[in-house]
Amino acid sequence: MKTFLILFASFLLTACQSPPFSETSLFSVIPENSTLTLNQTITIPAEKVAIYLQDGKIKNERDIDHYYPNCKFEIKTLLPDKQTVSKDVFTIRRLQRREDYTARKSMFASGPGFNLASAGASPQNYATLMYLSSETQPDVLRMICAHWVEPAWDDDHLTIQQIRKVMGDVFSLKLNR
Repeated sequence: MKTFLILFASFLLTACQSPPFSETSLFSVIPENSTLTLNQTITIPAEKVAIYLQDGKIKNERDIDHYYPNCKFEIKTLLPDKQTVSKDVFTIRRLQRREDYTARKSMFASGPGFNLASAGASPQNYATLMYLSSETQPDVLRMICAHWVEPAWDDDHLTIQQIRKVMGDVFSLKLNR
């Protein structure tokens, strides 16, 4: 009986442990106070507050395939002229994970009796928001890395490894571990 209790207690203790940290694990998140380094000066287009990344390259917003991992680097101020963000190291002050339903553009006609539900379920957007800070560039706001997933698929947030692949050589991520 004593052996059984010891084994049972050991089982309970190991069952409560979190999985080991791995950049390929869906359960591992970027720790706060990690850093995101911008390795090159980037230009934010006029009348915009963001640039987009996919497959390690800066892309136009219209060229992003939201079903594949992508990131959006945002600043706070909208100006009529283009803006530059210089090479810098940004501290990740806060990390947030969100799941939102997206408004997919429908190819179906609208009108009386039109029901959005009849057009099929909208994909869900799994987003990781990294709120950034820099003493030299306080206008930088955040990096959002996300992808759309159809309902009933294996839906989850991006792994750290997937986020690194999206950023390519434009950004470097150093984890605070």
